[in-house]
Order: sequence, then C-alpha cells, then structure tokens
Amino acid sequence: NLNFYRWAYTAVTRASKKLYALNPPLFNSYSGVSFVDFPVSEALDALRGASSEITEIQLDDKLDLEIKKFNLANQPIPLQDHFITLFLGMQRENILVTGWEKINYEIRVTFKRENSSAVFKTFINGRNEFKNPMVPMANLSPDPRFNEEITTVINKLPKLFVNRNSSQYILEKVEFDLDFEEKYPFTRRLFDDLSLLLSDTGIRIEGVEHLQYKERYSFKRNGETAEIDFEYNKNGFFGRVVIVPKATNSTTLCTAVRIIVENLKLEENAV
Repeated sequence: NLNFYRWAYTAVTRASKKLYALNPPLFNSYSGVSFVDFPVSEALDALRGASSEITEIQLDDKLDLEIKKFNLANQPIPLQDHFITLFLGMQRENILVTGWEKINYEIRVTFKRENSSAVFKTFINGRNEFKNPMVPMANLSPDPRFNEEITTVINKLPKLFVNRNSSQYILEKVEFDLDFEEKYPFTRRLFDDLSLLLSDTGIRIEGVEHLQYKERYSFKRNGETAEIDFEYNKNGFFGRVVIVPKATNSTTLCTAVRIIVENLKLEENAV
C-alpha cells in the first residue's frame, strides 16, 4: 500500500553506510501467481480419447536437411512434424515426397514413384492444426491406383513425436521481437525463468503466443501436450495461470507445469 512504500523509501534513503532488512517482504513478478486448475478433470481425460502408441524420433541432420530442402525451416512446428510423418511413412513404401507447398491455409504435397505422380491437398486452421483429410487433386493425380495406395499409407501413418532437444529449435519457435521485449520485458523474463526450471524435466516449450495481457505457452512431453495462459497486468505482475482445455490432453503434464510455476515464486528461482 501507499504508506508502506512511502515509509520504506524514507528508511532506505536515510541509510548512510549499511542497511539491514529484517524479514523483508518478498516481491517479484510472480508473487501474485495462482494456478487455476481445470474444473473437471474427467472432461480433460476424455479429450485424450483412446490411447494410441506414439513413436518418438530424433530430429537428426538428415531430416533437418529435408526440412530445409522443402523450405520448411521457418514454418511452424506442426507443419514440420506433419511433413516428417508423411516423408518417413511414404519412404517405407518406396514413395518419394518431391514437393511441398503452402498456399494460405492449403497444404499441397507431391508424391512420386517411377512413372506415377500425384498431388494431394489438405487444409490447416489458424492454429496450424490439420483437421481435414488429405485428398488427391484430380487434375494433378491421373493414376487412380497410385492415389488409392497413397491414401492407404496416409490412413495408416503412425503418430510420431519429433524430439527437438536443441535450444536452437526452442528459440526459433518463440518470437520476442525488439519492440515487444522493450514494451513487455517481463514476458521474456518469464520465458527465461521457465526454460531454466524446465531443463532436465523432459518438458519442452513448443511455442509462445503473445496475446492481450497474457502469454499462451505450449508445453510438450513425449505425446503429452498442454497450453497454458499466463495472465499479467499493465505493471508487469503475473496473476492467474489458466489451462486451455481444448489444446490440452494431459492432466499429469499440467500438474508438472503447476509445480514449476509454484517454484517461480521462490526468490532463488526468479531471474
């Protein structure tokens, strides 16, 4: 309150050589943080649906070269992962991916094997999610048997988790432009603090979306995903931390993130 700060200022400025603080209150950007649990955990569990096996692969130099070859290096991670899943799945059936193109919200992929070729298309939404099936473009896919074979492979593609341990990939997914950092420096500090506390936990920051008075974080651990909003006020103090249910499939991951968030309040964990 106003009186506290007025008297604290007076006391601090009167010290001539040394100032001793006895049991001083701790204030940092996270002092007011409160984690809001998802109200109905059963509903969150239902979002996961039937469990299915997820295969984890490492993003090696060979796959990284393919991503760059098809100009996907600067595309969002979900688009890269979709391409990698297609590329590896088709490779097992001796089908080559020879083209990839994004036209607004439309994704086109070109396949080839010997003298047969086909172009399939699908669409993404504003969150870079694939909600539509991949279908052949009739004028660019003249071989019905080849089209049917590609469709069969697509329908049987395994779920892949692409492991990106390198901090290079994490930083590429998070954009903090100079103007934003200067206006909201505490948002970059949150990213740095979370990154430090998440190291060696197996939880990765997949992306950060800068929204009005909140930072929306995407977390991943193997096949588990969680999106969580960190709300803040105009003075740079964080308040509620809220789970985004529609983009979250794991209560255990949310619990793990909650423990990390609680640790942000500790003085030794705040940058």
